[in-house]
Amino acid sequence: LNLYESRARAVCSRIDSVAMKDMNDESPMMMEAVLSRKRSLNSLEFHNGDWRERISGVQERISGVVHNGWRSSVNTIGTPVSRFVEKSRPSDVLAFYALVCAAAAITCALSFLIDSLVSLSVYCRGLLMGSVRPALGSAASSPWALEGAFFGTWLLWEVGLAALAHVCARRSSMSFGSGIPEIKCELQKTHLRGFLKDGVLAAKLSGLLLAQAASLPIGKEGPFVHCAAVIMRKLVRLPWFRGMRQVPEYAEQLMMVSVAIGAISVFAVPASGVLFALEIAPESALSIVTYWSCILASVVGSFVLRVMPFVIKGPIVNLVPPFRQEEVADPLTDSFFLVLLSLPLGVLCGWLGGVFVKRQTALAKRIRAWIFGQGTKCQVMLGTDRQTSMTPELLEGLIAQEFRVAQIGAPMSPKPNTDSLRKKRALLICLAVAAADACVSFAVPALRGASQAALLWKLASSEHFEWSTAPLPNSQLPHDWIFNSIGNSEVSDALMQLAVFAWKFFVTMFALSIPIPSGCIAPCYVIGAFLGRAWSHSLCLLQFQVWGYVGGLAQMHPDFALIGATAFTAAVCRSFAVVVAVAELTGSSRLMMPFCFASFVAVAVANLVAPSIFEAAANTKSLPVLHQPRSLMEGWGPVSDVMVTEVPLVPEHWGEDSAKVKELLSEVLAHQPAPMHFPVVLGGLDQEDRRSAPLLGYVPRALLEAALGQAQPPTGLERDDLGVAEQISGDTPVMDARLRLVRRPGEDLYVTEGGCFLGVVTFSALLDAAKAEEKRQRR
Repeated sequence: LNLYESRARAVCSRIDSVAMKDMNDESPMMMEAVLSRKRSLNSLEFHNGDWRERISGVQERISGVVHNGWRSSVNTIGTPVSRFVEKSRPSDVLAFYALVCAAAAITCALSFLIDSLVSLSVYCRGLLMGSVRPALGSAASSPWALEGAFFGTWLLWEVGLAALAHVCARRSSMSFGSGIPEIKCELQKTHLRGFLKDGVLAAKLSGLLLAQAASLPIGKEGPFVHCAAVIMRKLVRLPWFRGMRQVPEYAEQLMMVSVAIGAISVFAVPASGVLFALEIAPESALSIVTYWSCILASVVGSFVLRVMPFVIKGPIVNLVPPFRQEEVADPLTDSFFLVLLSLPLGVLCGWLGGVFVKRQTALAKRIRAWIFGQGTKCQVMLGTDRQTSMTPELLEGLIAQEFRVAQIGAPMSPKPNTDSLRKKRALLICLAVAAADACVSFAVPALRGASQAALLWKLASSEHFEWSTAPLPNSQLPHDWIFNSIGNSEVSDALMQLAVFAWKFFVTMFALSIPIPSGCIAPCYVIGAFLGRAWSHSLCLLQFQVWGYVGGLAQMHPDFALIGATAFTAAVCRSFAVVVAVAELTGSSRLMMPFCFASFVAVAVANLVAPSIFEAAANTKSLPVLHQPRSLMEGWGPVSDVMVTEVPLVPEHWGEDSAKVKELLSEVLAHQPAPMHFPVVLGGLDQEDRRSAPLLGYVPRALLEAALGQAQPPTGLERDDLGVAEQISGDTPVMDARLRLVRRPGEDLYVTEGGCFLGVVTFSALLDAAKAEEKRQRR
């Protein structure tokens, strides 16, 4: 009880110091520390009436401080959203929702502009191809000369645009790749330096535009998630939205909304955007404000994308065509047999989706090592004070008051490469992938100049796929007659579908691994659609009959294309939002059950093979991200399996011998890995078994470093300098500890038994345990 009494006195003294301070910008942060200690004290279990009275007195004093001065600012820290709405000004809430609407409108308008510029580039490429024949003159009568001129023009166009895409994107290294793994870092309150810089937006958009104009198999959902976060950071700085900073944890909520906006920029349907945001970071969707903000952003973004074609001439944003509602003689039987035929397709899509993720991850690591060295390391440090030496980006960015900061360091074993050589290697791999894709798309007329959305539209809308028709104007070539007879038989059509599926599978892995902005959902839709049509043609070849039912399989090629697209994409992304998006766009109730069953089976099978592509990308980039469980039992083991036991314990009393005190401090601070906090136990330097002593709290590393630097170190630690150690038992589930550490970045969890220290659970310990589990599953 004396130990707990000292803690109460420390809290009371801190309250008194806060009450005496003048009102300034630091007061909310001081009160956050006070309320944090109050929550920690309330989480402990005490069995003494006198101690309960002391806690009640502390709570009353805290309430007195709150009601005597800082109602408009302090009440918003650590309080439920309902209390915030009741006690804050309505203009603060309106400013928050206005910011969400503005960000959604701007991001989706940029998405439409990107699509319009890509369509314009396709038109310009058609004009360029049409000018080749007149430029040849009499030489155009030779098929070889004509084919060579067309091929050279085609190759230079695609390779040149791909090179420009990389050159524009490398202005900011954070513009490479998707952006969703980095957003998962931000949502787990680990800020990546440079992720929200001003130059990232221009580099990301220009690189994405040029890469899509080069017809590379990439999507735009991931890059636009990143762009939405940068746009929100810019809007937060405006004086019009200054009031929304009073919203509790506004930074985390805006990051969640950016995920919904990025999905909307591709799907253009509200429900899928909200679901996608909740799937990316379920532990961050704990607020009703977050949920309604995602809905509002999705509705506004969808509205803007639907209105923009009437304002500016451009393409209608729709990945797949609205489906026809066919009259079926027996709808129940038709749906049952369609589900039955979709289950094996779901198993195949799940296995191939897991293989795709595994191979793409290995390929990305090899390319990254070839360009930059053996790999990169990510240094994570903790910042809990605005007085720390953080950059202005951290002070003004979308970050919490307590946060972890990650710095992507240099390669661990850098090769003797200059920056110039690394740039040449990165550019070379981009040129090689673009050249390979250009050669195949030039050879196959149906792939010539077709964007991912146009190709998916064609696969999902036509019962007979025209292989000899090129979507690009003025691009018909002499060798196109070879593909005239492919669609005349099921055998040739099935083989061609499988061949194109294999090529798209291969080239998409490379396109997602090279240093350009890229998303994975649209190309995965296309890969799955080719696989679904190949499956449908195979069933027709087998003259598939079940109990005398032949459900018109020749007319079901578009159905199986959509089923394959949703199942394969769900297996790669581990997201059901991709299924909801296609269901919303098609409006076909007949295909809803096949979509769901095939996707469920695909995700279950893919979980046995590899993690999702977003988590695999985080591993490739060495990002400090805690991954989602892949099984029902994962994450429910005790924390005793992941806790760190080799932690130096600091005694409360050090004594008068300066040499021994400095020796103790040097030994504690030299411990590796270097923790930010050290547990403090009752006793002195001469105590032999410190693990049997009661745990008093923790001491920050900075305090021990300051004591070591003094000529005459202190004789011990003051109780007021100790932090309240949040104690848990050894059988606490890992998932529970994970939620606590994600929500409170500045704290560690101390595992105790009978008040004695057993180990500590830190964010880094959970990361190491997750990596070990991933290696075990890989083996």
